[in-house]
Amino acid sequence: MPILTLVAGGALLNAGVAHGASGASGVQETRAPKPISREAADTRTEQRTVASYWTEARMEAATPIDVLAKRTNGVQFSASVGAPAKGRVSGGSPLTVTPTAPGSAARLAPAQAQQAAAPNSSGTAWTRGGAVTMTTGRIFFTYQGRNASCSGSAVTSANKSVVLTAGHCVKLGGAFHSNWVFVPGYNEGERPHGTWVATRLITTPGWNSREDVNGDMAAAVVAPLDGKLLTDVVGGQGWRSTRGGVSRCTPSAIPPPAGTTARG
Repeated sequence: MPILTLVAGGALLNAGVAHGASGASGVQETRAPKPISREAADTRTEQRTVASYWTEARMEAATPIDVLAKRTNGVQFSASVGAPAKGRVSGGSPLTVTPTAPGSAARLAPAQAQQAAAPNSSGTAWTRGGAVTMTTGRIFFTYQGRNASCSGSAVTSANKSVVLTAGHCVKLGGAFHSNWVFVPGYNEGERPHGTWVATRLITTPGWNSREDVNGDMAAAVVAPLDGKLLTDVVGGQGWRSTRGGVSRCTPSAIPPPAGTTARG
């Protein structure tokens, strides 16, 4: 997962700060815009259907989303140009964005602009083992009738079921993706930790309404697999936001998967 997505992720769940009216004390009140949430496969029947849809052949044939949809609002998803379509746990950054229209860099925060200007990478296989090989993986979904893929990471949360990714990996072109699954540790058809089906997709108001790259972040809640929760199986990456100071995951902001109870 790119630094851009992981570091900015706190802005999704603690969703930035919007100024409200002054309270009785004269202190300016603040409130966070609510993330946009969409049901995915929220019944066991739907989850079985989605899981069975993703055969090894379909996963291997899925095209990275940045190849299918190369730009939005003047920003190009460019790092996978020349990269193989097969998803791998990699040290590359397939979700890095590069401004392609005059003035588009001005819409990025300084750290984001620096990341956007970084040289493109086709991705290098991760060989150091550790938590990266379990918590990071490939996301597969159907986008406008075509099978596509992204990258994502399991992150710590109270419900132990959250995958953090980019906004365009859950919604693009005005519609949420379907058949959404996360495969931690995916490597050329191998699924060492199983296929986790999303029950809910979540993104920022900015990405949902106008696909603004500054809000290009998202999360998914995945259903239990064989009675176990995601981070109980693969662990979870920690995360923080540099917007408005350090932010931590707000457990109440993300509902538990259908049929489960959030746990600390």
